[in-house]
Amino acid sequence: MPQKLKKNSFDFYILLSIAILIGFILRYYNLPYQILLDDEWHALDYVPGKSLFYLLTHWGLSANSIPMNIYLYCLLHTIGWSELVLRFLPLVFGMLCVIIFPFFGKKIAGNRVAIFFALLLAISPFLIFYSRESRAYGATSFLVFFSIISLYFWIISGRSRYAVAYVFSGALSVYFHLFALVGVLSPFGFIIPYWLSSDNRKNEKIHIKLAHIIIVLLSVFILISVLLGTALVLSPFPMVKSEDYASIESFIGVLSLLSGVANPFYIALFMCMLIWGFVLLCKRRILLSGMLFFVVLFYVLSIISVKHDSINMSLEIARFSICIFPISYLLVAISTDHLLSRIETSRIISRIQYGTILIPNLIGFCIIIVLFLEGPLLSIYGMVNNFTNHVLFQYSYEKKSWECSFNPNFPIYKKDINAFYLWLSTQENTKKIIEYPMYIGSSFNFYYFYQYVHQKEVIGGYITNIAILYPSIGKIFGNYYIDFPLSRIKNSDQLKFNMVNMEDKASIIKSGATFVILHKNLLIEMSHRSAIKENNLNTPDLFQNNIYTPVLYLENIYQNYFGKPIFADQNIIAYKIH
Repeated sequence: MPQKLKKNSFDFYILLSIAILIGFILRYYNLPYQILLDDEWHALDYVPGKSLFYLLTHWGLSANSIPMNIYLYCLLHTIGWSELVLRFLPLVFGMLCVIIFPFFGKKIAGNRVAIFFALLLAISPFLIFYSRESRAYGATSFLVFFSIISLYFWIISGRSRYAVAYVFSGALSVYFHLFALVGVLSPFGFIIPYWLSSDNRKNEKIHIKLAHIIIVLLSVFILISVLLGTALVLSPFPMVKSEDYASIESFIGVLSLLSGVANPFYIALFMCMLIWGFVLLCKRRILLSGMLFFVVLFYVLSIISVKHDSINMSLEIARFSICIFPISYLLVAISTDHLLSRIETSRIISRIQYGTILIPNLIGFCIIIVLFLEGPLLSIYGMVNNFTNHVLFQYSYEKKSWECSFNPNFPIYKKDINAFYLWLSTQENTKKIIEYPMYIGSSFNFYYFYQYVHQKEVIGGYITNIAILYPSIGKIFGNYYIDFPLSRIKNSDQLKFNMVNMEDKASIIKSGATFVILHKNLLIEMSHRSAIKENNLNTPDLFQNNIYTPVLYLENIYQNYFGKPIFADQNIIAYKIH
């Protein structure tokens, strides 16, 4: 590392502040206006009508997290629900990763490692995504890694504050997501043999006794039992059983999510840097490298051994083992630092004035820039997009052709997009539109694809009047409109979303939208009936050419609100807002 950066801490903090700022911008960008999607609705559907005690003692649906449920309950009964406050907790944990973890990197391997570690954390598409989604993964990514590093520093220093940090962060991570238990406990698979061996005198010396390890382990289990014991008794964890299993292809797909790119060359380069970083760490800190190896190993073994719904998808594997992301970035930062150090000492570079300072670090930052430019963030953020939280953006980081929707199971082709949206793309004075109804499930929500064509801001519409809602709209959660969870909120003042109540003319006008678009039957419009029949989904009512009942209701009242529709066909009805 250049001597200037080593000696002058001011440079270090300036660069770290830049990395933190980049991380914040990428995590916060347009966040308050992102429409809630998919599993974000699990807790929104589960929390209303339940007491705080019930939520403390029951898991809920399999995608639920008890602390997230409690957080949503507290919001609902205080300041209300909005897109930003629902995602505020994951956002905080996501930013803590970028702010705190680099100091771990600094203590482990120096200032420059800390800077590159911070930058890799800041631009990681996967970590950014789960910092922007109202789910537990943003918390577990921080808490598990924090607990592992705290455990390591406790073992080599003997300081009790690190033991306390490990116990509380480890137990809290399991409280957020039960699968975090793998990351919290697996390091002991290496720690205990290392403690028993003579190597602990040759490398990092252990400053604790076996009795201390046992006490800390017991403390973790006791705290987890306090947090989850009642729930485990009253409501056993609802693991979704299925015949899905992780395959080699699934794990290979994780490498793309890990590196943040789709190009095989850059994935291979990233993995070489990762492996090289691990070898370097083994030479310097064998205890830490062994702990991290066992974390990854046990996550792989756990995922292979479990049959869980969608565990065959790379996305599911990655979020179940999300702490491997900061682990990988630390190792890549270590190898990057070593590479730059080798360049600094080369004869050619040393002959160039300021070459040992500028050229190596310029190369290092170029690595970060290439990963960013090759990743999906520019394409996701580079257009008007109210669906950046759409899970399909995380299924693959390949460059999108946009000729067809990204979901191969439910293809929508650009050539088949409704003529109204093609016309809408030519209306420069139109800035916003309202879409109704809005599907919860990402697989059934294709508005992101329409938005790419028309490039107008999209506001979601909803109805809370349960009397006019269709009594049975399907048996699976994805095939479910946001009307139904929101209709269970007794006090509409608690709903402070950027969405619009479709019965409230004043709110529609106040939204600033130019058009409101009603979709008669989304499944028929998406031509999904054959796919649903093949998958044996129990939704016979949706195979019929029925118009969603609230659309008929709104069509009647909008005649008085806005007059005749500006466009109508077999699928949609569009009104211009006056």
